[in-house]
Amino acid sequence: MSITAGDVKLSTNVTLLEGFGALPGAVAFRTDSHFSDGRKQSMITGQVVQRGVLLSVVASGGEGEQAATARAGALLDSAAALIK
Repeated sequence: MSITAGDVKLSTNVTLLEGFGALPGAVAFRTDSHFSDGRKQSMITGQVVQRGVLLSVVASGGEGEQAATARAGALLDSAAALIK
């Protein structure tokens, strides 16, 4: 997907990630955004439905994709544990 606003162009790609979190049915994807001025940004988003409640987490930064994915998966798992 590409968006242009004034002089700024933004291109975004979404990639499905495997092996996210410990909960059955959890899904995760990485969103990579590239700006026309050379900046880049990546975010990990994870989601799962636990007892009828949709949980969604977002992580970025850190030491890389694996670290961000692990943090997001741990956060999703701990939030799901609170649903009784």
